[in-house]
Amino acid sequence: MCLSDDQLDSEKLDQHIYGDEEDEDMEQEEEEEEESDEEEEEEEESDEEEEEEEESGQEMEMDMEKEVKVVDEEEESEEEESEEEESEEEDKDSSDESKVSEEVGSSDVQRSNVASSDDSDEDIYALETPAATAQVNQQFQRSSGEVLTISASRIMRMKDVCYAVIFIDSLAPCWYYMCDQFRVSTIALLQSLKRNVPYFLQNLKDHKLRVKQSPTNEMVFRKNARYPEVRWATVVPLNAVNPKQDLDNQLKKFSNMFKRALVPTEHMTPGRRFMTYCENSGKDNVVGGCGYMGDLPAVEKQTNEELIKLGKKDHLYVKGAHLDDFWGDYSIKEFLENYLGCSSWDDVPEHVKKICYKHYPDRRPGLPDWDTIFT
Repeated sequence: MCLSDDQLDSEKLDQHIYGDEEDEDMEQEEEEEEESDEEEEEEEESDEEEEEEEESGQEMEMDMEKEVKVVDEEEESEEEESEEEESEEEDKDSSDESKVSEEVGSSDVQRSNVASSDDSDEDIYALETPAATAQVNQQFQRSSGEVLTISASRIMRMKDVCYAVIFIDSLAPCWYYMCDQFRVSTIALLQSLKRNVPYFLQNLKDHKLRVKQSPTNEMVFRKNARYPEVRWATVVPLNAVNPKQDLDNQLKKFSNMFKRALVPTEHMTPGRRFMTYCENSGKDNVVGGCGYMGDLPAVEKQTNEELIKLGKKDHLYVKGAHLDDFWGDYSIKEFLENYLGCSSWDDVPEHVKKICYKHYPDRRPGLPDWDTIFT
């Protein structure tokens, strides 16, 4: 079929018009697709940013938690350090007093600190200081009986009450000087003068000396005798505000009273007071035990001289003692019951258990059975 020139021109015009329209539509579609792709990319970028922010927030939270943990650990560490410092201060305060000595050269010297002969050729004597010399002299005095050692336990706190136990070392050669004589005569004198009787005098009593930290409560016997050694001990309640200072005051008061009781006066000598006590309290066996001194006048004369010498001795205070340094299980239990109100080991605070027994909680075979502790 043949088309006329007019028809051909009309068809070309239509193609030109509609062809341009189609091209525009395609371009528009491409632009829309590009815009859509851009929007998707923006959304993806926005999602990635949000995820990064969330991750960053989580990291910040984790860092904060770590910081909190570090702070908590630092605080706990500081608390532990402060507790250790307080404990160290108590131990230090318990030994830093005038005429107060650490228990140097005692029977339980730490053997781990003693070097063998081939460890060193160092001349230790050339390194001796005045302080070391004084310490050695104190040990000489203790071993020779030139001073009277008075030991005080560490302070025990129970609620709002504080206590310490005071132990008096050997009174040799005055083995015959009875705790009852000193307590009864002094209390009677104070009452006659209408003076207050101190607690350390009211609570003073003697006890059988035990081997240090003995789990079997083994007693210490006098040399060449079948009678156990006897020691004096007393319990002192202390001011809860400043118990350390109060303990120092109690020790000094006891020392002064002990010394003055052995000073001869115009009306009475220590020897005569001893004889009077024995005559009026039925202690004839004690006087009989002094038979090696001679007859009664000789006994009075020698005891008088020895008691006066005892009263002139200097007193050496040793602090930080444990109750099982001197007491057996029964005396420890009696103290816990009568003064701290305990009826079982569950009632006893941990720090008091450590004062009662030196090696607690590593003590073997452990704490004694409360219900089977008897005299």
